[in-house]
Amino acid sequence: MIQRPPSAEFTLSDAKGLRASAQGRLCAEALNGARTKAMEALSDIRKIMPRHILVPLIFMAAACASMQPASVSTGNAGLVALARGNNDEAIRDLTRALNSGDLSTRDQALAYMDRGAAYYNKGEYAKAIADYNASISLLPDYASSYSNRGNAYAAMGDYDKAIADGDSAIRLNPKYAMAYNNRGLAYQGKREFDKAIADFDAAIRLNPDIAPAYNNRGNAYQDKGEYGKAIADLDTAIRLTPNSASAHYNRGRARFLTDNFDNAEWDFQRALDIDPQQEFEGFGVLLLHLSRIRTGQDDAAELRGNAARIDLAKWPGPIVALYAGQATFAQVMVAAAKGDAKTQHDQDCQADFYLGEYALTRHDSGQAAAMLREARDTCPQNFLEYVAALRELQRMGQSLRTQSACAPARAPRCSAIEERKG
Repeated sequence: MIQRPPSAEFTLSDAKGLRASAQGRLCAEALNGARTKAMEALSDIRKIMPRHILVPLIFMAAACASMQPASVSTGNAGLVALARGNNDEAIRDLTRALNSGDLSTRDQALAYMDRGAAYYNKGEYAKAIADYNASISLLPDYASSYSNRGNAYAAMGDYDKAIADGDSAIRLNPKYAMAYNNRGLAYQGKREFDKAIADFDAAIRLNPDIAPAYNNRGNAYQDKGEYGKAIADLDTAIRLTPNSASAHYNRGRARFLTDNFDNAEWDFQRALDIDPQQEFEGFGVLLLHLSRIRTGQDDAAELRGNAARIDLAKWPGPIVALYAGQATFAQVMVAAAKGDAKTQHDQDCQADFYLGEYALTRHDSGQAAAMLREARDTCPQNFLEYVAALRELQRMGQSLRTQSACAPARAPRCSAIEERKG
């Protein structure tokens, strides 16, 4: 049997007990026993488990793997690689184990699920879904495969399928806290924030130490404009996981939107220090820069350094390049027009806000007001850029009821914008 480390709801005493039983057959028994006590998915472990608990389990899984037949040992090696974040190695080892023909039906299902998690981590969502489908066909009563497949559907924007998979996971395991968290994210994607918050509440009731649910509920409260509740939840997420770049970034956003720029700056800097390659890195660089401007600092040199650390070809990299003196307004607008219709719309609104802020740094209040009004009129109301544009226009003394005039820098695309509004 492939020995899978226990899932996210795992305690330090459990870890100590596991270490104490690391002899032959007792190792497998300890791992199996721990799995029955907690949620099932290995992919959950890295989201929640403190590093001081996770690391011993990784080495224990490696020790157990060395005691197993070759095909099972290869599968275990894949799990160790997955837990360490080495997705390519995990896919290679799990594929070899699956191709061996030596795995039981249950172990095949688990191997497909874990390989799906590796594909998901790489952003290869169709491949992840294919593996989760295979896992479910082999082991249809395993809740984690449904919950993980739901995450992949949500990542592809298919929130209804994600919610349906969350329903199945919760039906199979009503105490599966992460399944509630994941379904809550799908509801949040549909902008059904009250339903999302209800699911995050349920996850927290089941596991009061589930940091991602506090982080996600904090974001949902931000989406509703309830920033006090958002910051309280993000404080808790950071207390539980002090090295969470995501929680620091999200709390920085809430502080930025409540004009607490000193503390927002600290959070954005902390997020970048923890994980310079985070998925929101470009926005973190921009918001860190704007927070410093708000507090009267000149960080031009550091901005150029931060710009050098990120992929400027990836959105919002072109905006960062503009701020760092390496691109023009026109180049930003061309970049914003790439992608599908929804992507273009979202990038348009983000460009409007950050170009408006850029114009302010150049003391061009007319251009700034026009761009900020565009952001106000085109951004979804749960976007940071929408709320921040409203606040900036208030500071500038602009009437919130004034309709946008086409900003000069946007002239080539104004007709398209007006058509989209209509």
